[in-house]
Order: sequence, then C-alpha cells, then structure tokens
Amino acid sequence: SQLDKALPADFPAKSCMAIKHPAFLCDIKMDGERDLIHVRRGVVTVQSRNGTWYSPLYSPAIGPAIRAAIAGYDVDVILDGEMIAWDNSENKPISFGSNRAVAEMNRNQRVRDGTLDERDVDLHRNETGINVMTLAKAKRLQGSFGDSKNLEGLSDCDYWLQYVVFDILYVDGPGAKDLISKSRHLFAKDELIPTGSLINMDCMQRKSILYNLIRPQPKVVEHIRSIVVRSDGSNMDAADYFLGRCNSEYGKTPCEFDSIHLAMCDGSGTTKFDGRRMRGMTHEDIEIRRTLALEQLYKEI
Repeated sequence: SQLDKALPADFPAKSCMAIKHPAFLCDIKMDGERDLIHVRRGVVTVQSRNGTWYSPLYSPAIGPAIRAAIAGYDVDVILDGEMIAWDNSENKPISFGSNRAVAEMNRNQRVRDGTLDERDVDLHRNETGINVMTLAKAKRLQGSFGDSKNLEGLSDCDYWLQYVVFDILYVDGPGAKDLISKSRHLFAKDELIPTGSLINMDCMQRKSILYNLIRPQPKVVEHIRSIVVRSDGSNMDAADYFLGRCNSEYGKTPCEFDSIHLAMCDGSGTTKFDGRRMRGMTHEDIEIRRTLALEQLYKEI
C-alpha cells in the first residue's frame, strides 16, 4: 500500500499485514436518496447532501423506526445513508423516484390510525435561511421499469420508507461514552476517545460504533449489505465482523488484527502474530484470495 511505502524503513509496523494488505469494505450500493439523519433528544430530522431539509416530508414516516433503532443508548447522532421506498407486495425496493409519494402515504396513514408522533410534526417551522422541502412533488409510484405502478387492490400499508445506514458521523449525549466503550478494543490502550464528531476516526472505529448502536428494524432501518475483505485474504459479513460474532484469533478479534490504527500504535500487539497468520501463504497468494472474494460478491449481486 502507499502507506507502507511512505513509512520509514525502521518503523516497527512497516510491511505488517494490516498495512500491506489493508482490509476494505464492500457495500452494495442502493438506488436511493443520499440523506443525513440527525437525531437530537428524540427529534428526527432529515437533510439531503445538497443541504435541503426533507424532515416535514420524511420524519413522520421514518422517525419512529429511527428512534427504535437507536433506543439501546441515550444518544444524539448524525447518520449517513440511503432513503429508499419499499414495496411489500413485491418484497423489494421500488424504483428510484417514489420516495416522496411513499412518504406522503405513510404520513397520511399515521394520521388516520392515530400513530403520528408529535415530535415528527412542524419541524423547522421557526427556522429561517434554510431550504425546506414540504410537499411531495411526485405523487405516483414507479414500477420496476419506471412506469406508473397499478395501485388497484393495494393499500398504503404495502409501501413504506426504508433507511439503509452505512456510516455514523456524530454521537453525543448521556449514553455516548457507554456506546463508544463497546469499541474500546479498536483504540490504543491509553487513547482518549472523544464524543461529538467522529469524522477523524478511521472507518473501522466508526463502523464498530455504528453496528453496536443500530438495532435493525426489519425492512425499515437496516445496515447496508456489506462484507469485509480482510488483510489475510479471508472475508466475512460486516455485522459478524464488527460485532465480534466470530472466533477470536490469538485472543484478538479479526477487526483488531486488521486495524491499521492499532498496527501503528507501538505495543498494540496486533502485528506479532503475522507470521502465523500467513499460514504459509505469500503476499501474492493473499492478494489473489482478496480478488476472488470481491469477484464472488459481484456474482451474488
């Protein structure tokens, strides 16, 4: 890797497996709207990447599920992900372009059945200087090939918004330290772990925090489908990897062994097992295994 080349020749971790063969994530990209979800004291707001706030439209539909997904910790967060519309009758996402219509259907359904949460209503009312989307511009559902979908015989309950989350950018609040402590093994022994913005943490640290936070709400709030291709050439499901639902290696989790951050920390102890972890493979063998793992994922899509 470029990092390996840039390190001094006498650097302790130079050419270790974590640096020479960096682990990487393979996410299955969803065809949806890229949205940031802010949760502050239970109030859920939704912001597009271009700065437009979709909260009045999306929060009544997705807000309750977001609160349920993070209910294990008393935290304020900013999540990054894709908003898509789900078709229960076909058990798959609706083609891109139906989100606003589905959000309006969900909101109207909550009004009718009395489940509309007051926290999801009248958001941004007194805020000025921001761009707020308040009405659904597209009030039709699209079929698999972009054509209008026949709604005859179907109800509003057949469609809902789904938020597919792939990153966490911020965490604070009374439960933030307890949440982050679940990922303590990915930080140096004496390292002070801040709350608030997480953007300066490495990807593995943020992903570990995210997986420990989110309790998936089936087909409504889900982690993006991901696999991790590891520094030893093996691969595994991202949830198993980041939650430690796998066998330890020499007393450490796979995530610890693949961490460049820990490898760079003198005395972390993650590089001394590299010889045994190679299992007689050459570095070229490892790269071949990593390539085959990626090809297999492409075949499964």
